[in-house]
Amino acid sequence: MYSRERNIVQYGYGSRFDIYALCQKDRIVISYGERIENSLDTLKSAIGDATDAEAVRRVFERIFQRKAVVSIKYVFESMRNIQSGAKALTEEDYREYEAFWRKCNPDCRDTKWLKDYIDEMAQNHMCIGVYADDMLVSCTDAPGMPYMRAQVQEIGINTLKEYRGKGYASMACGSCIQELVRRHKTPLWSTEAGNQPSRRLAEKLGFSRFAEVVSMTLQARHPEEMKVGIPQEGGMQKGGRMEELKLIRPSMDHRQQYQEMMDEWESFGGRLNPGALRRYSNRQQKNVTYEEWLKWIEDDRRAGQDLYFFMQGTAILGAISIRRRCAEVDGHSGYGIRPSQRRKGYAAKMLSMALPIMKGYGINPVIITCAKDNIGSAKTIRRNGGIYIKDAADEDGEIVEIYHIPV
Repeated sequence: MYSRERNIVQYGYGSRFDIYALCQKDRIVISYGERIENSLDTLKSAIGDATDAEAVRRVFERIFQRKAVVSIKYVFESMRNIQSGAKALTEEDYREYEAFWRKCNPDCRDTKWLKDYIDEMAQNHMCIGVYADDMLVSCTDAPGMPYMRAQVQEIGINTLKEYRGKGYASMACGSCIQELVRRHKTPLWSTEAGNQPSRRLAEKLGFSRFAEVVSMTLQARHPEEMKVGIPQEGGMQKGGRMEELKLIRPSMDHRQQYQEMMDEWESFGGRLNPGALRRYSNRQQKNVTYEEWLKWIEDDRRAGQDLYFFMQGTAILGAISIRRRCAEVDGHSGYGIRPSQRRKGYAAKMLSMALPIMKGYGINPVIITCAKDNIGSAKTIRRNGGIYIKDAADEDGEIVEIYHIPV
């Protein structure tokens, strides 16, 4: 079946899956995107005799001349009696986690995103660790979930090499499962087919095999599909040499990048921020063309509101709006990072780059607001020098925190 989801990078993954086959004993379901359409007839004729994941893998690789990835998806079946001894990490444990992370990833030099990452995991009780010899030796993490985030959560686990085989991963994951069940979430597990230790651990923890998956990514047509530093399935993979970050006003040069970002954002769901990114017209009851959207942005600019894309190379990572005049509860700026690029400290960096622009407009102090329960946004503001002023109700009656940033 054709799926538009195959045309975008799903939240939590580093590249899009152009073709994706879910293989069970009694059926094989294949979804594909636009890059596959020219080969569809060949694929249909070749796939007819495939009866399992291995056969599907061979067909994919023969037709597309690329390596396919075979993974196994597990669902939680029953709680097992796992030895206790794990600890739920808090924000105060960051230094211990950072030391653990560096040992697990000795080649990773870029850890600016790490504090935000562990803070979010700790708030969601997903960072469960085991200590030995007075240090953190095994710890769970929370891979990004592209769908059903309120109902399910995959579990990731990292253990220092010299402490593997001692049951520490079982202890950490067992406690993580208990926490997820307590919060009425279904634990999930995923691993590459060749990772035997991970498969044994899943079965020991009470997971049962749901399906084998065969996926493939064809060569990227656009540079933004070849990003460095995006979380990969089964864990966090960050780092590498990064291109310069910049703020740029939208132009016709950004049509493709904007459309792909919006496809990703709308597929992910949730609030679109800043609102100026919207492309749906209530009057026309449809998405407007990029040319029409640019006219909206130009009209906003003449009315005193600027919009900037936050970019790295040719990739749009997010956007920030600047209002030269504002109501106190609205603030001078609204900003957001696209789903696949969150948890990397980009929001704080984008705001820091926009502050000199606002200063140039004569804005001082810069007023920034965030929802009362948005802990991550409040941290972004404080890291840019934000001073809490007060709580207030916005036009919808929601409580927001008001901050001033002296510039």
